Amino acid sequence: MSSSSEFSPFAAFLTVGGERPDASLLQSLPEEVLARARGFQSLKRQTEFLWGRLIFYAVFRALAPQAVLVERPPLTPQILMPDGSERIFASIAHTAGCIAVMGAPFCCALDAELMKPGRVNAQLTDRVFGQGASRLIAQDPVSGFYRLWGLREAAVKMQAR
Repeated sequence: MSSSSEFSPFAAFLTVGGERPDASLLQSLPEEVLARARGFQSLKRQTEFLWGRLIFYAVFRALAPQAVLVERPPLTPQILMPDGSERIFASIAHTAGCIAVMGAPFCCALDAELMKPGRVNAQLTDRVFGQGASRLIAQDPVSGFYRLWGLREAAVKMQAR
């Protein structure tokens, strides 16, 4: 692969439950990634972060072995071609043991959420998305809320670029 224009968009998903990656897998990650993971207080967050980075690094090492992966906490790592002129964009999301990684030769972002119907109500919807938003999704408030939330999270990730 000589440029990002030869790179086809893709998405990868993995369900890991709560199992922490074993030491042999973690050896493939840079020390800066391991140090960042150790900084998370939540074991769940730490585990999902590590799985997300393992998938991310494995995919991009296979698809673009000449690319340089640059960590940019708290953002998704940046993928640079050796000459630095061509970028491949990526996004990582994780929730409830589900890890998603996306890549494309254009700006992209994704979000993953576990839908919890009991948490969604009109007051929350209006508080998060603005007064009256609950009326827009009244036919299917749970699915509508999580679709809006996913769009919002993806938009935040894209703005951070």
